[in-house]
Amino acid sequence: MPIEKVEHQMMSNPLLLSAMAGIAIAMASTPALASCKQGFCVSGHDAGSLHIVEFSTSYTNVDHFNVSSDRIVGGQIELGKNETQFQLYIPKGKPPTFSYAIQACAYGGFPPRSNCKPWVTFTHTVK
Repeated sequence: MPIEKVEHQMMSNPLLLSAMAGIAIAMASTPALASCKQGFCVSGHDAGSLHIVEFSTSYTNVDHFNVSSDRIVGGQIELGKNETQFQLYIPKGKPPTFSYAIQACAYGGFPPRSNCKPWVTFTHTVK
């Protein structure tokens, strides 16, 4: 069957066309799961000069999270226990790969201090 005829049949079938459009939209708007390890799962997407990271954790009794990267002003930020998103600046030039680390922390002990789990490092390659 000639390719022109196949294309015409595909484009004249509204159900098929609708399904193809839905798949394309879902693929474009769904962030890819980058990695899960050591109690954290991260996913993210690039938005201009920023990489937006969303994460989840299997840790319980968490009071805050620390995030560290040379792509954060000051090198490190602290997120509240209900915050699960942060932004990193995308480096300009080559190589387009950078890393960041997350750790879960709980308050406790005497004197009061943070008791933190080990840092978990993830790497991102700009597409």
